[in-house]
Amino acid sequence: SLLGDAMLVESILQRLRTRTGAPVQEPLAAPLAAVRCLQRDSPDELVRLTGAGLGDCFWRLVREPRLPPEEAAAALRVGDRVVLTGAYATLGHAAKGPLRPGDVGQIVKIDKGTVPLQVKVGEKSFWYREGALRRYRSVPARVLQWRGQFRHPYIASGKMVDLRIDLDGEAGETRGRWHMSDEGPPKLRGADVRVERSGDSVTLHVDSGDMRLLGSQDEFGNMHGEVLHLNHRAGRFFLFPASDDATVRCPRGHATTRMHGLMRRSCTCDVCSKSIERDEPLYFTC
Repeated sequence: SLLGDAMLVESILQRLRTRTGAPVQEPLAAPLAAVRCLQRDSPDELVRLTGAGLGDCFWRLVREPRLPPEEAAAALRVGDRVVLTGAYATLGHAAKGPLRPGDVGQIVKIDKGTVPLQVKVGEKSFWYREGALRRYRSVPARVLQWRGQFRHPYIASGKMVDLRIDLDGEAGETRGRWHMSDEGPPKLRGADVRVERSGDSVTLHVDSGDMRLLGSQDEFGNMHGEVLHLNHRAGRFFLFPASDDATVRCPRGHATTRMHGLMRRSCTCDVCSKSIERDEPLYFTC
C-alpha cells in the first residue's frame, strides 16, 4: 500500500539500512524501481503494465517508444487492408497473431482500448496495438507513368541507365514517350513507345533505335525482364509505377514500402531493415 508514495517508502528503507546495515536486496527494491520508472516523464517513451506470461497477481512494466503520428490508429479505418510494420514484434502480442510478415489483413473493428485494432486474416482475427500495423498501399488501377532502370551491353558500356515512361492518357495505356538519361545514345533519350500486353506478359516497343523490353508485370504493378537491342537479347530492366506509395515485396515475401525513389537506387525492406545499394538496383536483397 505504501507504493503509492515511493519517496516515503524509500526514505523509510534508507533509515533502516543506515541503522541495520542491511544490503540493498529487499523484496521492495524491484517494485520501487518500477515506480520510479513509471513516474519519469519521457517525451519519447510510453509505459505499459502487462501480466502476459506471468502467474496470477504478477505484473510487469514495459517501456515502449512513442508512436510517430503516421502510425497512429487514427490514420487507419475499418475496411483498410494492413500489413505489419517493422516494429511489430515489440508492440504487445503482435508477433503471436495470425498476420505474418508479407501477409495482408483487413481491419474489421476499431476500439478505444490499448489494443484497438481488430484485424481479420483469412478465417482468424486478432487485436493489435497502435503502431504494429500500417495501411497496405497498392498500385493504382491505372498507371500512366513508370520509372526504373535497364542495362544492355551495347548501351553505356553495360552500365545501369535511368529510364522514365510517360503513357498518353487519351490513348489509354498503349502509347507514350520514352525518356532515357544522358548515358544512353541520343536517339534513345526521347522517343515514342508502344505497349503490348498479353496476360502478365508486357512488351515495350521503342519506335527508334531498334529497342524492345520483354518482360512481365507482377501483382504490384512492377515490370521486369530482358532487353532486346540490335537483335541482341541481354541485360535486364525494372520499371515500377512512379507513385512513391506503391507496395512491393522483398525476396523473403515481406510486404514493404519503397523508402526512396528508385532513381536513387536505394530501397529498404520494412521488416528486414535491409537496403539495396547503388550497385544492386534491380532487386531487394534481404
